Amino acid sequence: QPLALMTGSLVQYSNNVASLALENNARKQALWSQVIAAMGQKNYKIADRQDANQTLTTDWINWTREDENAPHQARYQISVQSQGYQNVLMVKVLELKTGDQSINDPASIQRYSISMLNSIIESLDKTQRDLDASRLAQTTGSIILQGGRDDTGLPVVIVRAPYNVVWERLPDVLESIGMKIDDRNRPQGLI
Repeated sequence: QPLALMTGSLVQYSNNVASLALENNARKQALWSQVIAAMGQKNYKIADRQDANQTLTTDWINWTREDENAPHQARYQISVQSQGYQNVLMVKVLELKTGDQSINDPASIQRYSISMLNSIIESLDKTQRDLDASRLAQTTGSIILQGGRDDTGLPVVIVRAPYNVVWERLPDVLESIGMKIDDRNRPQGLI
């Protein structure tokens, strides 16, 4: 399943191509350079790179899965295209094999196309979150804490700060006072 981790993204798989579409705005203009950086972060070797048309071909990339008996290797064509108001990252398997045996099974090709797309998306999303956190850290002043009671009379701590700042810092604070975190759900704001 392709993962839509990034805000405003649309992911899909069709015609043997896994793709990520992002709105073509100032923050997404550098998508090609971000993809190249993601390839470096993941230690994926690039066999051929053409910056003029924003296309690259990878060397053999090894995939080891616990649900498969033998590791698979794949070579990919990865490109970024501007389509109207969107930038589209496209990933296509050029060759897929296990050992010396070539694999042409459509389900396997889909799986490994989407695996590569998800790997790149994960790296792009992490880079964006790190950048946002850095910007927020530079602009965030002090954090204001207030004590109070809820409707039932139980004590509460009110934190007056941006959500992202509190979300990133609260787990460390809770662990420093001896609490153990079992689960986090950012959209619901639950720890």
